[in-house]
Amino acid sequence: MGDYFKPWRRKFGVVTLVMACVFAAGWVRSRQKFDFINLVCGGSCYRFASRFELISLIKDTNAGTSGWASGDFASVDWLDGDGRFKLWSNFDVEWQRDIGEIVIGAGTRKQASAGGIVSCSFPYSYVVVPLTLLSAWLLLRKSQT
Repeated sequence: MGDYFKPWRRKFGVVTLVMACVFAAGWVRSRQKFDFINLVCGGSCYRFASRFELISLIKDTNAGTSGWASGDFASVDWLDGDGRFKLWSNFDVEWQRDIGEIVIGAGTRKQASAGGIVSCSFPYSYVVVPLTLLSAWLLLRKSQT
């Protein structure tokens, strides 16, 4: 059994399987909760959000008046469908592209304050399925020695 994990590809296979499990847990959690992490750099705020079985990468150029919860991390429980987060509700959409289930767009804030947003959202399955397949291939492939 000790020889099974000697090749680098098997070690990498375990790492990718763990990553797939972490993303799968986020996928399930995103059905009930909206989580995000803020990374502030200069005048911009970069947000990594998880909601409605989607991963969103968001750049907000006016983080001070964005209306998001303060702090570096937040989690919100959803009680019903009426209180759901709508990304574009506070913005005038400048452009938006739907490429399958991937949504990329940009907009400007409706309020008088300056600032805009650029967003890319994609389903968790676009991360979980390839990681799972890669880890299965790395772990189950016969050794060539």
